[in-house]
Amino acid sequence: MVLNVGTGNTQTTLTGTLSGAQLTSVTFNVPFQEGFPQGCSFSGTGTLPASASSISGALAMTFPAACVGPERISSSATATWTLSLTK
Repeated sequence: MVLNVGTGNTQTTLTGTLSGAQLTSVTFNVPFQEGFPQGCSFSGTGTLPASASSISGALAMTFPAACVGPERISSSATATWTLSLTK
């Protein structure tokens, strides 16, 4: 998937298990890359409602100190981001 993190778009892989109408054990990791503060990589986890044409819901995000602060990826070490994917 392509993720917009405020510093531009980055690509990452979203993994999970589809169980009925839920995508469970969802995880993704975004490694450090150009445009990120030095040492910044981050991840998210969650369980998301899914249908044949969309996946959307809240992800619990975790950010190391290198990602946190003014004009960084996040203003806190943890946050909730909304993911919305449509087919």
